[in-house]
Amino acid sequence: MTQGAEYWDSVAEKMKSFYVKNPFLEYRQKEILRLINRWSQHGEDCTVLKTDLWEEALEPGGLVFDLATKNGKVWGMDISPRIARWARDKTGREGIRFNACVSDVRELAFKDNSFDLTVSTSTLDHFPEIDVALKELYRTLKPRGVIILILDNATNVFLSLMFALMRALRKYPTFYVERTYSLRKVKQLLRTAGFRVEDSTAIVHTVPLLPMTINELCRRGSSRIFLGMCRRVIGLSDIIGKSNGFFKHLTGYYVVVKATKI
Repeated sequence: MTQGAEYWDSVAEKMKSFYVKNPFLEYRQKEILRLINRWSQHGEDCTVLKTDLWEEALEPGGLVFDLATKNGKVWGMDISPRIARWARDKTGREGIRFNACVSDVRELAFKDNSFDLTVSTSTLDHFPEIDVALKELYRTLKPRGVIILILDNATNVFLSLMFALMRALRKYPTFYVERTYSLRKVKQLLRTAGFRVEDSTAIVHTVPLLPMTINELCRRGSSRIFLGMCRRVIGLSDIIGKSNGFFKHLTGYYVVVKATKI
């Protein structure tokens, strides 16, 4: 298996002060949460698994904050002990209660039929064994349970070219990305693992280099005027991306599929 715990521990150490609060991260989290709320049921009896804790440990905010307030029991896992520890410490300071553990999504440390909902936010596109991971996620999901799978979008040509160039040059300014995925490929992988595909879309419509640019400029200090301009650019990109099905899959940073365990 590639890209193990030591690798992601080292990435976390390099990235621990990289992200700052900025309009793009706010937009991305809002879009993902909107989709989760639309595609899943919440309640005290709902047990949720999030397949990595990158956002919670290293970025402002994090999906676990919202998931933990709407569901009975939330588990967050990460292959990196460092990331899992930082996420647990951060949520503890925020007064958020959830269960954090160290586990590899390709060999999950959970019993069969454990979760009602699994949320995977661009976890499985960082290693080649995605088929192994999906079988594990199928195993640990309850019958009729829901998985919301989010992966980097291959139909976004600029995004695919950017990652292909990084792989060819073996230069990753932040961290390793194995590949991007088309909607057709994601559906095929889910069906092969045993899931029934229910719905799909593409979300977070933006120019690929814009998120890093906004984050870097915010790190250096930003005025209200600059933040306002960023929000207008993001809003315009979002409107164009959502205007019709053709643009949606060309401009979406992520492809997202909802599937259920048969």
